[in-house]
Parts: sequence; structure tokens; C-alpha cells
Amino acid sequence: MNSLISKRWRILGFCVALIVGAVVSLLHLHSHVWGLPYKDSFASGKADEWRPFGGTWEVRDGLIRNESNERGAKLLTGSANWQNYSLEADVELLGYDGDAGLIVRASDEQEGSDSYSGYYAGLRSHDNKLVIGRADHGWFGEQTTTVTGGVHPFHWYHLKLIVVGCEVAAMVTDLSSGSSAYERLSNSNCAPAGRIGLRSYSSGGAWRNVRAVAATGSDLRPPWWTAGRVVAITITTLVLVLIAQFIYGRMERWKLRAVLEERERLAHEMHDTIAQSFAGIGFQLQAIRNNLEGTIPAAEQQLDVACALVRHSHEEARRSIATLRPESLDSIGLPQALESCARRMVDGGTVQVTVSIFGDLRTIPVRISDTLFRIGQEAIANAIRHASPSNLNICLSYENSSVQLVIEDDGVGMPEAGDSLGFGIRGMRKRADSISARFQIVRASDHGTRVQVIAPLP
Repeated sequence: MNSLISKRWRILGFCVALIVGAVVSLLHLHSHVWGLPYKDSFASGKADEWRPFGGTWEVRDGLIRNESNERGAKLLTGSANWQNYSLEADVELLGYDGDAGLIVRASDEQEGSDSYSGYYAGLRSHDNKLVIGRADHGWFGEQTTTVTGGVHPFHWYHLKLIVVGCEVAAMVTDLSSGSSAYERLSNSNCAPAGRIGLRSYSSGGAWRNVRAVAATGSDLRPPWWTAGRVVAITITTLVLVLIAQFIYGRMERWKLRAVLEERERLAHEMHDTIAQSFAGIGFQLQAIRNNLEGTIPAAEQQLDVACALVRHSHEEARRSIATLRPESLDSIGLPQALESCARRMVDGGTVQVTVSIFGDLRTIPVRISDTLFRIGQEAIANAIRHASPSNLNICLSYENSSVQLVIEDDGVGMPEAGDSLGFGIRGMRKRADSISARFQIVRASDHGTRVQVIAPLP
């Protein structure tokens, strides 16, 4: 019985030894991050874990201060086994000639300016620099970069110092302006591990929100969201948008100019072929009619009908040519172009054309002015062809964010079209939709028609 109990105790002891050995091995394996992440207790008025090497240190109002101007006062905490980590804090200089900052991988610490082994990054006021370098009971490999806006005493900055392998990076952000700076240091004979610390040189300093966490190589890269990069990205984006708008506007203008040039070409073709042919046919028919004067009454009557048809077709061809070949909107403007178009259509008739302009006459985008001109053309042609008006009014009203075109006549009016809208009206409505304009036709019960288009301006 006793031998059985003794055997059980031996087995239990062996198991405990195995567990203890595994825990010790695990602790040894992870000793380089044991105790991380770390956050200070200054807000609670405590700093028991920190060890001073010179200086006059005091915890007050949620931060720790060194009131002395000693050269190289240090305050350290953490594990000597910490290897790859980042240390960050808010830092304030309390003097006009000196620097204050953070220490990483500190070991073999003593009182004195650079009496320790490790890395230091700090803010230096006399030359407005972020400084980073290696200390090994001396100061080596210093690198600096200018802090945008300068380094000012009694002003808070956020300082972050990262060490991974033999690479060390420091970045600082002005907590008021958001401006930032970044510097990086590579050191072949690097300090392998060590504690974290706070340090000031020839100036007092204050620190708050001290934090340390494990880090990897990706943490060494500067953050893309720094104020300078955000400003650069914003400016670049705005420039690209402006360039895209300019190119789009130019392309639209080239496209519209190509359309106008094609219309001009078609107008010339129609003038040189169809219109001239109608004129020649009319001349020949009239000559035949004159030669048959008083001889064959029936033939004379048919020739009169043919001559009338040719004259009507010739007039229609001239109107179509006028529609295809408007006056240059760029040179004379929309009101004058519409007036010129209307007067050409009523030339030789009794229709009175009036043009009214309200608001400040100004240049509007080519696409909008050309579309309004086409709608106005169609409305004027419809009024002259179908309404037999005595007066035709063209009104343009310029507002801050829109332009309104009204074509109004006092003719016989137009019947309600219902769903069977004519081709011309459907075309006007489609053109208005293409520029997001409101299109409306008001038909009076006894006489007159009012066509209204309101186009928004960019």
C-alpha cells in the first residue's frame, strides 16, 4: 500500500515538473513581449514602476514633468527583454533651448547625458528638428528632419518611436495643426533589446498618454494619412477632376462643332441641289404656262396647280435649309439667332416678330444654347406653318440658375394632341430632356399657342 502511494507521488511530482518546465520555456520564448502592451498610470497620479536617472520628476494633472534643465535626465521602465515594439506619447518642451523625447531598447543606464545604450528620438526647439539617433555612452548616427511649422515650447506634439530589428523610425504630429514629420534610421550594430524611457536635454519636459505595444516591420512605414499627404492627395484629386471636366467640355464642344459643320454641309448640298432644282422646275413650268396662254384652259389650270406646289416645296426647302444652317450662336448670341431665324421664315409675309429679353444677358454653355435654338426653331416653324398667326413673340429670361425660352403666337391655336403627339413636338420634348429642361405647351381654347422651356444652368 505504501509503495503504491509513493509511486503515485512520484508520478504527480513528475507531471508538476513537466508543467513548470513548459511554463518556464513559454515565458522564456515570449519574454521579448512579456508585459506588452503597456500604458502609464499618470492619470491616477502613479509612476511607481518608473526609475529616474537624474532630473526632477513629478506626476501632476494626469502627466509627468521634469522641471530641471539637466543635460540628459532620464526616466525608465519596462523589461530589458523587450525587442520589437513601438513607444508613443504626447510631449511638451518646457524650455526654449533643448529637446525632449522618448527612449527605446535602453540598457546599462547611468546618470549623465548619453550614459545608456539604446535609441532616442526627440523634438529640438533651436533648429525646429525631429532628431533620431543611437546612444551607447556617447551619441552616434544622428539623423534629423524639419518639423513643419517649427518646434515650439509649451506646445503639445504626439511623438511615436518604433524599433524592429535594426530599423528605427520616428514620427511626430503637431496636435494643433495636424502637420507631421517622419525620419528613419538603420543601424548595423543595433541594440538588441531594452526598456522604454522618457528623456530631456537642457530643457524641462512633460509627457502624457505613454503607451508601448509590440510592433512588426509594417509599423515602420510612415502613415499615408499624414496631413501633408492628405493635402497632396486632395489637391491632386481636385486637379484631376478639373482636367477631366476640361477634357469632357472640350470633347462635347468638338462633338457639337462636328454636328454643326455636318449640318452646314447638308444645308449647302440641299441649297445647291434640291432648292436649285425646285427653282429650275418652277421657271420651266411658268415658261410653259406663258406659252399656252389662252390656248388650252385645262392645261393652264393644271400648270397653275403645279407651279403653286413647286413654290410651296421651294419655300419648305428654304426653311429646312435655314433650320440646318443657323446663324452662329457664338458670334451673335441666342436671342439674335432666334430672331434672325423667325424673320427669314416670315420674309415676305405679314407676321410681326418681336423679341424680349429679361435679366442679364450672358453666355450660356454651347450645348444648352444649341438645344434651345433647335426647340425655338421648331416652335417658330410650327406656328408659321399651322397657326396662321399675326404676331409671333420670342421671350428669353435669364435667371441665376436657369434660362427660360417662350415662343408665343396669336394664331388659330392647336388642338389637344393627347397621345398622338406630332413628330415635331416629340422632338422638342426629347431635346428638352437631353438638357434636363422642363418643356410645356399651353394651348388656348380660342386662339394662340405658348411653348415654354426652362433649362437649368450649371
